[in-house]
Amino acid sequence: MTSRIKQFLKKVMAILTLMIIASSCNGIQSGENLTESNKEYIRGLGLLDSKEDILLFETHSGKLINSFQTSGNFISDKRLASYWIDENNPYKTTIDFAYYNYIDTLILTDLSENWPSASYLTIKKKDGQEFKLYISGSSSEINDFFNQSINMWTKNKNGNGL
Repeated sequence: MTSRIKQFLKKVMAILTLMIIASSCNGIQSGENLTESNKEYIRGLGLLDSKEDILLFETHSGKLINSFQTSGNFISDKRLASYWIDENNPYKTTIDFAYYNYIDTLILTDLSENWPSASYLTIKKKDGQEFKLYISGSSSEINDFFNQSINMWTKNKNGNGL
């Protein structure tokens, strides 16, 4: 095989790899796009009550069937929440949330320019605990997610959170 063909094949493989990786994130979507089955699953994790609406949702599990069952990060009208379900290693499973009135600080780390790293929102709770919501998307999508989080927190931080 000639050197030019090898170089061409390497470029094709690199492009295909990038396309596969890029398609592995669903991106930020409206909670209205989740099916009732998706919402029931999230309710079963203890992250959503029957009178609660998800405003924005993001999963890092790609476009696989039922990818929302592996991971999800969302803003609801009552809380910020994140989950990662690892069926192969249950000790790696994490389920975190904070009602707005229990949040002390929100910190955005925008890594959208450092692809393939995911940006994240650090939620610091008043009791000293913290967790992260991972968000994939363009810098403007990430900032929109962050701004929506700030707006919901500011609007609801003095409420009872339940």
